[in-house]
Order: sequence, then C-alpha cells, then structure tokens
Amino acid sequence: MITLTGTSTCSAPQFRFSYRLKGNSTWILTGLSAYSSSPQTWNTTGLASGTYELMVEARNTGNVGQSESTAVIANYGIGSTCGSVALSDSPHRLSTVGAQVTFTGNATCSSGAMAEYRYSYSQNGGAYTLLRTYGPAAYVWDTSTSAATNYAILVEARAVGSTGPDSQFAIPYTLSGAYGTQINSGGGSHHACARVSNGMARCWGQNDFGQLGNGTTSASSSSPVTVTGLTNVLQVATGASHSCALLTDTTVRCWGLNTKGELGNGSTTNSSTPVVATGLTGVVALSLGDYHSCALLSSGGITCWGSNSSLQTGTSAPGAAYQVVPTATAITSGATAVSAGGFHTCALVGGGVKCWGDNTSGQLGTGGTPAQNSVAPLDVPGLTSGVTSVASGELHVCAVVGGAVQCWGDNSFGQLGNGAISATPTTSPAVVPGLSGVAEMASGLVFSCARLTNQTVKCWGRNTEGEIGDGTTVDRLSPTSVSGISTATSITVGGVSGCALLSNSQTACWGYGGFGGLGNGSTSNALTPVVVAYP
Repeated sequence: MITLTGTSTCSAPQFRFSYRLKGNSTWILTGLSAYSSSPQTWNTTGLASGTYELMVEARNTGNVGQSESTAVIANYGIGSTCGSVALSDSPHRLSTVGAQVTFTGNATCSSGAMAEYRYSYSQNGGAYTLLRTYGPAAYVWDTSTSAATNYAILVEARAVGSTGPDSQFAIPYTLSGAYGTQINSGGGSHHACARVSNGMARCWGQNDFGQLGNGTTSASSSSPVTVTGLTNVLQVATGASHSCALLTDTTVRCWGLNTKGELGNGSTTNSSTPVVATGLTGVVALSLGDYHSCALLSSGGITCWGSNSSLQTGTSAPGAAYQVVPTATAITSGATAVSAGGFHTCALVGGGVKCWGDNTSGQLGTGGTPAQNSVAPLDVPGLTSGVTSVASGELHVCAVVGGAVQCWGDNSFGQLGNGAISATPTTSPAVVPGLSGVAEMASGLVFSCARLTNQTVKCWGRNTEGEIGDGTTVDRLSPTSVSGISTATSITVGGVSGCALLSNSQTACWGYGGFGGLGNGSTSNALTPVVVAYP
C-alpha cells in the first residue's frame, strides 16, 4: 500500500490519482473515482513488476468537470530494484570545514525504473548518521558546522516505489582545517605567511614588529595565527620584518615594520594589523625585499616602495632614501614577474632579466668588477630571452632557462651551486652544473633551492641551520635533494629555512626553527621537513 498526497496552489484543492504500466495508453484509477482532499492509498498487490507512470489531477473544491491541472511521475518502479550504485564527489575526497561538498549517486535499476538516494555519514569509523532521506541523486553537504576529521559517506539507492534500500556504496572523505595554498618566506626573514584555503592569511615566526599581522608585537608564534581582518586573499609576500597581501580586488594590504615606508601607506609608523598600500590597484603579483616592496601591475609595469638606500625601489628622487608610497619604476610595460632581493630587485621583461639597486656583490649580473648601484633596470647579458623564473636572494640571483639554472652574485657559502666557494663575487650568470628539469627557483640568505618538474626539491649553499633539508648541517656546494619531498607544487625560502607546498595540501618546512619560523609548534631546528600545523 502506497500513500499518495498531492499539493496544489488552489485555495481548497482536491485530487484524483491514476496509474498505467509504462507503454500502455489507458489510465487506471488507483482507488477513489471521486476527487478528495484526503491522502489516498494505492494498493499495488497483484500488479505486475515493471515501470509505471503515476498521474495526479487537481481541481478546486466545489468545481465540477475535468481537472484544472495534472502532473505525471514517470518511471515509478513496482517490483523493480537498483542492483548497484556508484558515488562521485566534488571537491574530490578532501576539502576544508565550511566547504559545500556535492555528492552525486548513480544507480542502475531494473525495468528502467527511476532511483532515489539516501545519504549518511560516519565519523572515524563510528555509526552512521543520516544526512538526507531518500530524494534526488545530488546532495550538497554544508560542512560549516562539521568537525575537521575523517569521514565515510554512504549512499543508499532504491527504485522509486520500493521500500529499499536495494544497494549501497561508501567513500572516504576528509575535512581539514584551512590549509596553505600559497606560501612565502622572505630572503632575510624569520617569519612566513600563507594564503589559506578559506581565502584568509596566516603567519608564523618572529613578531617583534607586528609582521604576523594579528594585532600584537608581544610574542612570536610557532604555529600559524590569523592575520586580522583579511579576506579574499590571492597572494602573500614577506620581507625581513614586514608582510603584504594581494587581494582579489587587486589592491594591497601590508603590516609590520614601516620605518622606511615598507607598508606603502604614506607613513613610517609600524602597524601590527594590515593597512592599505596607497593608490595601488591592478596588482597581479607581489615581491618583498628586506626593507622594500614591489608590485607587478596588470599593465606589465612595476612599482616599488620602502627603503631606497641602494636604489632598490628603482627611483632616484632627490634625497629619496625611502619611498613611503608606491612609486613607478622605469619599467612601465612588458614585465611578467618581479623578484625583490635584499637590497636589489630583478624582473622578467620580454623573457629576459633586468635588475637594479645594490651591485656590491655583482647581483645585477652585468659582468666585470662589481660596479656602482643602478637606479635604472639593467639587462643581464646572456639572459635577454627564454627565462621562465628569476629568484633574488640576499646578495645573489638565480634564473631558470630551458629547465637549467644560472646564478650570479655572492658565492661565499656556495649558494651559486657551482661546486666551489669564492670570496670574489661572480658578476655574470654561471650555469649550475648537473641540474636540469627545473620548474621554479627560490633564493634565500646564503642558499638556494630548485623545484624540479618531477616535484622533488634540491638545495645548495650554507647548511648551518639545516636549510638544505638533507638531514645534515654540512654545507652543500652543489644541488642536494631535500629529504622526503617528492610531491612539491611550489617552494619558498626565508633567511635560513625553506618550505614547500605538497600535492596533499600539506606545507612542509625545514631549517632554522628559532622564533617558531617552521610553523610546526616548535622552536627547534629541523634538518628534514616538518609539517606546518595549520589550526
């Protein structure tokens, strides 16, 4: 016996129900021949198994004659079963608390019957809890009040009209707290920041100037803390003691040390919460040096602000030891990337490298004896085309050309990767021997790292604090594999530490752990990668 109930927009509706075996032309009343406002029952005893169509007719109470509206339910199965069911999910297998997760069942039923689906979840192997009773194939799970843990999602399917379930299928699903989707640790810094999956920013490490952005300067943090008031973050970048974020509206917010105008808000007052970088719109990427900041614009131009002690902002206004607001450089178009070093800046322009600012260690790459600093962007000879990545460290630079790497500048700790240490700077690009298939470079204080296309990472240079990540503290003069990293999707390096985003959404860091700069809840060094403990 199946109970049938109709709904209508009439003020006082009455209903009549009929059925027919699919393919037949004649409708058969389910019970009462008269219209009724009460639910009616359909006795399916003795009916042949198969797929039926069910029709409801409606009219207002007091009216006579034909129905005023009808509706038909097709593929109503009597004696039909759904022998198997599959389940798909989006996002696939992993998302963060607060996400909307869509599950879609797909059942195969006999006699062409329609299927309906019921969804439940189990938490960490426990009993199942109902999410939704039988209904359409798709179900959207709102996880905003769910715990960050491991789940099993169960779908049960039955043919419409059966008591079911006829079949069931379960998949594992993980809800995590917010995880890093982009990370940066500046070349001279002991802190790092990440854009996390909920569009906010979190930072960890040293906080003496408010560079963590959480409204305090009282204590460093060994675990990520939320940057106050920031949402819709696209990218984060860090300098020695300041940080910035690019938002989805193409504007920029900065926080931390501001004695040289590093925050770009027109003042020299430090701020432990984000402030607006004055007049900046149309920004597509950020890069921060020790005490200056630069932005790549959608026009292909580059603008910089902050300390200009070595002309690193690319401006030469009279007496301009620093710029407190973003100021245009001589590059007004054609740039596709910018990389701010300790006291110099480099950019990719038309596939070639141009650098300006400090040149005391040959970091402008122009060859010969280290020359004067330059306010004008200078071409790096031999690297005028085909360059895909450039990374400025404290006193050295590396670039990727055709999957190989060329480096120049200071080599006092082997950070150029050529197998030697030299007190004399290398002022022209030199190939890093034995390194190919490089997708991305990152340059730190006195070491360098490369992410390869096979998602492994190799580093070279000083290793006193474990910044090479190979389990030792032995300096490495040539590329050396970081232990245990085989699924890196991006890398960044700080003063004496490195980090990688992994394909499983984890962030792994290694090297100097002082001030909590590795984000794993500890202040100890890590000679091999440890996982950042996002809350």
